[in-house]
Amino acid sequence: MVTTEENISCWLRGIVESETIPADIKGINFGLFEQEGGGYCLYMIGSKEYDPDDDDWACDEDYQPVDKYFPLSADSVSAMNWQDALNHVFAALKNILTNDPAIINFFGDRAITTGFDNGDLYRIR
Repeated sequence: MVTTEENISCWLRGIVESETIPADIKGINFGLFEQEGGGYCLYMIGSKEYDPDDDDWACDEDYQPVDKYFPLSADSVSAMNWQDALNHVFAALKNILTNDPAIINFFGDRAITTGFDNGDLYRIR
């Protein structure tokens, strides 16, 4: 069985192979929202602004990869409550951004966060 982490990693590797993040992007956010009909969706945006004390920076979508959205509905995370889903996705992203050299290099030294839309953001790095 393929894990959430493997699925997210595959999605990110596709972005790494086809995209370049503009140099002026300071922060990356992996947002989460509940999909109509069940499950969750993860998405990636980048912003020219980053403020660790104000989560509204993530509302500025100055960069969006072509493959911006990654539905988690077919994943085991789809049956979790939102808190467990967030913790699961946070842990998966943290592990990927610690262990996959190509993905680490792609994001450089940018701040990276995750969280549900209209909720708090949690810094991954």
